[in-house]
Amino acid sequence: YPSETVEPAAFLTIKQIKLVSSIYTAAINYLKEFFPTSEIWTVYVPSPVNAYKFDSKSILLSNRLHQNGKDIRGKPVAIDLSTILRISNLACTGIMESTHKAKVKFIDTRLALRNISSREGYIHGPNDPLHFNERGYRSLAKIINNNLARGTNKPCDMLEPKTRN
Repeated sequence: YPSETVEPAAFLTIKQIKLVSSIYTAAINYLKEFFPTSEIWTVYVPSPVNAYKFDSKSILLSNRLHQNGKDIRGKPVAIDLSTILRISNLACTGIMESTHKAKVKFIDTRLALRNISSREGYIHGPNDPLHFNERGYRSLAKIINNNLARGTNKPCDMLEPKTRN
């Protein structure tokens, strides 16, 4: 994973994560109402940092800051992987709970993406580390296809960060 990468999700507060979950709840309920006979799936795609395994217990990340109408990169901060994982699990669980309440099927892609990136290398960038590259999009499509064929997967299944040996 590129050092000193911009990763705004790592800087979200619990309140902000819960707000995102409540907005998602309203959106999924609207979709269910608007398309009452459709089978709807939610695919949880993590922030880029949660799609990789790491060699160390922390990583340098920068927040995206807004100043004078422009986005700028914040100062790099060392963030413990357990903090990143806690934020990721809180976000995933909030979306999953809303998904289940709406009786919508749910796919958590985090663990599969970590395994793929560990085996095949970067799945983001190189020009934009916040979005997938071709390998990333192909991997995501395979994960979705495999889960659609099975019916669903074990949600929010990334229990602890794994470091490479």
